[in-house]
Amino acid sequence: MKKLMSLLLAAAALFSLAVPALADGGQDLAPVAVEEPAESPAPNAAEEAPAESLEPDAAEEAPAESLEPDIAEEPGAGQPGLPPEGAAGNGWHAFGGKWYYYLNGSPVVNDWVVDAGRRYHLNSLGETDAGLRQIDGVTYYLNERHDGYYGAVVLGWKQLGGAWYYFDPLANGAMVVNAWRMDGNGMCYLGADGRMATGFVEVDGKTYYLLPSGKKVGTRAAGWQKISGDWYYFEADGTMAVNAWQRDSNGMCYLGADGRMVTGFLEVDGKTYYLRESGAKVGTRATGWQSLNGAWYCFDGDGAMITSDWAIDTNGMCYLGADGRLLSGWQTIDGVTYYLNERHNGSFGVRSVRPTYIDGKMYMFGANGALITNTQVGLLGKTWNVDGNGVIEGYLTATSAQAAAVLDRVGWTLRSAFNWSVGLTYYNRALRAPSGSIHSDFYANYGFQNRRGNCYVMACTFYQMARLLGYEVYFVEGHVANSRGGKGADHGWTEIVQDGKLYVYDPNFTNEMGLNGFKIQYGQRMTWRYQYYQRIE
Repeated sequence: MKKLMSLLLAAAALFSLAVPALADGGQDLAPVAVEEPAESPAPNAAEEAPAESLEPDAAEEAPAESLEPDIAEEPGAGQPGLPPEGAAGNGWHAFGGKWYYYLNGSPVVNDWVVDAGRRYHLNSLGETDAGLRQIDGVTYYLNERHDGYYGAVVLGWKQLGGAWYYFDPLANGAMVVNAWRMDGNGMCYLGADGRMATGFVEVDGKTYYLLPSGKKVGTRAAGWQKISGDWYYFEADGTMAVNAWQRDSNGMCYLGADGRMVTGFLEVDGKTYYLRESGAKVGTRATGWQSLNGAWYCFDGDGAMITSDWAIDTNGMCYLGADGRLLSGWQTIDGVTYYLNERHNGSFGVRSVRPTYIDGKMYMFGANGALITNTQVGLLGKTWNVDGNGVIEGYLTATSAQAAAVLDRVGWTLRSAFNWSVGLTYYNRALRAPSGSIHSDFYANYGFQNRRGNCYVMACTFYQMARLLGYEVYFVEGHVANSRGGKGADHGWTEIVQDGKLYVYDPNFTNEMGLNGFKIQYGQRMTWRYQYYQRIE
């Protein structure tokens, strides 16, 4: 008898008390490599658990009531590996490496059971299901860990095969698909396969961007985001802005139909804008004057391009054509003829409002820029005839051509003309214009031809160039006071009337003293004291 009992005990020891591997049952969706860290990570980062993780208790936590029987029961008649009807009590039993649940002496098959508050599913063979299973058209994840709750329905976030899923506690653990759910960092989206989406996703006709990495992986982005080299903007609810203006820290930007921040020229609601293409303010709309692709444009305070209209710059009025480009040269606008400066001297495109040298002729323009024809005008103390083409008859002299040649080299500006005259080599203090000659022509011719001269030469070369530039300029001869305030040395300089004020331009003063002689006034400190002077032709 003792020998028989020993054999029975040895046979009982052969039955495994360990929980079995994944049992067949329901519909196995796909083989999934399940990552089972000691502590289940959060959906956003492997090391961080979700704020509201509903995963089952960790393996090391002892179950309220262990599902593993103390003694494996002897299999008997009936299904293979199962005892006969009525041979097993209610509850869990392990036979042949599988787990079963008995009620009233029969195993539960194709049905759910609830034990200690957890749900389990038994397949058609009565075996406990585990892993991803589709049961009655609904997908669940049944615990595969041998932690005392093998086969229990998992609730909340679960990472499977490197992807995150959400099993809804309010729907008995059904896998959520095509829906939003909150994790500890924000809203996430579960796709048609239940996986938490990342990157761009379209939901109900709206586009979202779900962060692809980092602690907030899977949560929807908000605000400005740079994605694959392009900028996008997402509203507070995560929806991508399209066909709309949006402000950044540098100005207003525009998001196109695909959500990308637009750069370059853009037409919106019948208006054209230019959105900067590079630099710290890339994408923001430009205002004011802009040089683009070799042409000048002007944009108003709202960034809209000015077209077929006048605009002002620091030098005067300019005109923008129908395509927004700054016009130059002769233009007829609303029946009026204008000349818009063609020289790139800082005043390109500015309309002429005084006598202007154009192609070897001197033309007369009014204060509003309109060409003046068939009349007489008073200039430089004289009366001049203006012909039907607007040309001032007799205004140019033989010396004018030499002055124009210098301006062509140094630039058609008053400052460049002044600097050229200052740069002449001082020579022959006693040089004087012959009696009966036009002093301004004599001295200027000498300077243009010899590149040297005294104060008169310097003043007259500048005078001739200022005259071509259309300024009301006069050549002046007089004296400068000596150290005691008495009558000093003979001297020559120029005067220009600008904006109703009289200014002195003295190239020789700058040449000799190294001080500013450009646009100074009589009696100004750090200048010579001019006396006994008069304007000379």
